[in-house]
Amino acid sequence: MMLIKQIEHLEKIDKLIRERRTGTPDEFAQKVGISRRQLYNYLDELRSYGVDVCYSRICQSFGYKNNRRLRVYFNCEEIEKSKGTQFAGGYHLFASKFYLPSFCNI
Repeated sequence: MMLIKQIEHLEKIDKLIRERRTGTPDEFAQKVGISRRQLYNYLDELRSYGVDVCYSRICQSFGYKNNRRLRVYFNCEEIEKSKGTQFAGGYHLFASKFYLPSFCNI
């Protein structure tokens, strides 16, 4: 899934920036497993959320300038059949079949 991959990239970017172990932009992109252009797209996205990321040529690393960072996580858990009727849409995998809320009379 693209979303999960993007979250993994953001987690790795955040970790390397916090530890000030990014290296040069090319090294940073390589450590994350993305292109340099993609790296700058992610950094621009962080900046749009008010996270000030800057690069130090002396340290050869990116860092957080304003002590703000973006915390990103993804949680996936199994839903009990009895609680499945509490959802108003979508579908949920239950017992190898698609489980639809009770109001979906299909």
